[in-house]
Amino acid sequence: MISKNFHIVKVKDLYDKFTAGVLVVDESYQRRKVWNETDKIRLIETILIGYIVPSLYLWDAETNPTTGQTITHIVDGQQRVNAIVEFIEGEFSLLKSSLTQPDITGSYANKKFDELTKEEKVNIWSYNIPVVQLSEVDNVETIKSIFYRLNLTDYNLRAQEKRHSTSNGLFAELAIELSENEFWSNNNLFNAGDIKRMKDIEFCASLILLARDGIINQTTQRPLNNAYDDYKDVYKERDTDKIRILSWIDSLDKFINDKTIGFIQKKSQLYTMFTVIDHFERNEIEISDNIISNFTEFVKMYLDYRNEEVDNNDTIKIILNTYKLAVSEGINKLQNRMIRFNIMKKVLLQGISNIDIKDI
Repeated sequence: MISKNFHIVKVKDLYDKFTAGVLVVDESYQRRKVWNETDKIRLIETILIGYIVPSLYLWDAETNPTTGQTITHIVDGQQRVNAIVEFIEGEFSLLKSSLTQPDITGSYANKKFDELTKEEKVNIWSYNIPVVQLSEVDNVETIKSIFYRLNLTDYNLRAQEKRHSTSNGLFAELAIELSENEFWSNNNLFNAGDIKRMKDIEFCASLILLARDGIINQTTQRPLNNAYDDYKDVYKERDTDKIRILSWIDSLDKFINDKTIGFIQKKSQLYTMFTVIDHFERNEIEISDNIISNFTEFVKMYLDYRNEEVDNNDTIKIILNTYKLAVSEGINKLQNRMIRFNIMKKVLLQGISNIDIKDI
C-alpha cells in the first residue's frame, strides 16, 4: 500500500533543493513545460496575496549511501515549481494585463522579483506550499501510473503526453530524437504551443509508422499506442528507420522556399510531402529542378484557388478542388491521405497542367 505524508514546505527550501538538483523532474514520464506566462503570473499573484495553491506530489526516488543525499522527484506540480523558480530568478515580470486582483495591481504590476519590497520578497520566500509525500513506492513504474492518474483528463494531458507519461523504450526514444532535429525549428514547422503539447514528437512518431507500415488510417490513437508498446523493448529496425526518415527530411528541405513554406507548414501538407518523398526514394526517383518547379507552381495555384463552381472540363480546378476537400476534414483518414498522395505524386512528376483527369 502506498503511504502518503501530508506536510508543508517553504518556497526557500523548495528553491534551494530544485536549484541544487536534488528536487528534480523525471522527463522519462513528465510532460514538457505547458504553462504560459499568464499562468505563471497568476500563481505568483496567488502566493503574494497569501491564498492556497494546489499540493505538490513528491517521491524520494533514491538516496546516496555515502552522503545520505536524497533525490526527490516532482511527481505532480512541476509547472508550479518552475514558475516560482523562474520568477525568483527574474525570468518574467508580473504583467498588469495578467493580474486578476484590481486592488493589488498597482502594487505589483510589471514588477520582477528584484523590484518587490523587502517584505514582499520575504513573504514569497516564507510562503508554505502543501506537499503530499509519497512513500513505500519501490519502482518508477508505479510513480508513472500515479502521474498518469493525477493527469487523467484530456483537459490536463493530451494523448501524446499520456503516452510519454506511461511509456518509454526504443520507439519513444526515436520519436523524441527525431523531434529534436534542427529542420523543424529552422523552418518553424512547430510553434511553441505544439512543442509544449508534444505535437512535434507525435508527428515524428507518425513518420516512424509511415516508414514501417506505409500510409495507414490514423483517425484514432490506437496505431501510435500499439507502436509504443510493440517496439518498447525490441526494435531491430530502429537505426534503419531513423536513417530513412532523416533522408526524407533532407529531401523535403529541397522543396522549401519563400513561396512554398506556408503550404508545407500545414501538418496535413507536411505529412503528404513525406509520403511522396518516401515513394520517390523507394523508386529511386531523383528530385529534379523540374519536380521542384512543378511543386512551386501547384502551391501557387492552390493558395490562390477559392472554392468555385467546377466545370467538368476544367482539369486544374477539379484537381485543386479534390485536393482541398481531402484536407478540409478527416485529414488522417486513409482515403483522404491516399487522395492527397496520388495527386501530389502526379503533380510533381507531370505538372498540374499535364495531368489527365481520368487519373484522378
